[in-house]
Amino acid sequence: MKDGKLFGKINLIDLLVILLIIGVVAGTVYRFSSPEATVSPNKQIDYLLKIEGVRPFTEKFYEVGLDCYDNKTGTFIGEIAGVRVEPYESLGLNSDGTMTRVAHPTYVTIYVSVWVNGRETNNSLYANESFTVKAGGKIDLATKYVSVAATVDSVKATDI
Repeated sequence: MKDGKLFGKINLIDLLVILLIIGVVAGTVYRFSSPEATVSPNKQIDYLLKIEGVRPFTEKFYEVGLDCYDNKTGTFIGEIAGVRVEPYESLGLNSDGTMTRVAHPTYVTIYVSVWVNGRETNNSLYANESFTVKAGGKIDLATKYVSVAATVDSVKATDI
């Protein structure tokens, strides 16, 4: 190394910058070109949406056969297959300072079962080929009657 240059031609810092650029390019190519192998392109995706803390009369806005959409994108995300209503439970403070779950007298939890054709990959389930559905995920559900925030309670994929 003479005058900070390797082999008398390349500066050591220049070499490190070139190696860094090559590493970034290689990482980017690997990240975006690694195929997400499709396990099955034809699946029926069944998922259960949980809508908490709503008034009991809102149950009528979720009819079997009603189309569902993502309120943010307008993407069709399925058709309602069933509706179940349960008492809404909130945390209540006991006289001894402990917390317990108690049924709320004026609110309910609505479970909406939705189905849609989609696909399954190694990493995800896609409703209608483009909308990712994952348990625990949040969905801004919209029907022709109502728009509400819902949580995906469970997801299941079956062959068509």
